[in-house]
Amino acid sequence: MADFGEILQSVGEFGLFQKTILFALCFPSLFLTFHFASLIFVESDPERHCNTDWILKSAANLTTEEQLNLTLPRREDGSFSRCRMFVPVDWDIQNIWEYGLNGTTVCTNGWVYSNMKYESTIVTDVSEIAIPVFLMLIFSVTTGLCPNLYLYLLSQFIVGIGYGGYRLNSVILGMLYLFILHFKE
Repeated sequence: MADFGEILQSVGEFGLFQKTILFALCFPSLFLTFHFASLIFVESDPERHCNTDWILKSAANLTTEEQLNLTLPRREDGSFSRCRMFVPVDWDIQNIWEYGLNGTTVCTNGWVYSNMKYESTIVTDVSEIAIPVFLMLIFSVTTGLCPNLYLYLLSQFIVGIGYGGYRLNSVILGMLYLFILHFKE
């Protein structure tokens, strides 16, 4: 049997064909990160309510809570409606306080989104970035100690999940770093 060095000499070293194959295998991995990141946007359902800035014409000094209480109906659970608002009127603020608003309509001026779901990011939450690394570490060791095929497959599956999260975080942080360097000037 020939050893690896002899086979490598007869096939040739790392030439154009090997580079092309390596590039063809690695290139789709660049898009994989964007696929993982898209789940963040597909899954998110941020808190929102109708834009009711029309009432600020009657009273510009209303607090946000007062504005919402006067212009948005409440759902059965007590939270503000996400898709309905009281019909805008041209009354002064005293009449709105005294009589209230009854007729509702769909949102006519768009929505206001709450960003509280996005306050925590991978840049600020270091502990959440480390989760994939710990998954990879723990289950890589577990893979080596698995007594049967089923546990081995399960362990490798979890290592794959950790690897995907690790790559996603690495690429996003790398892109963020490049973005910061680019706009720092």
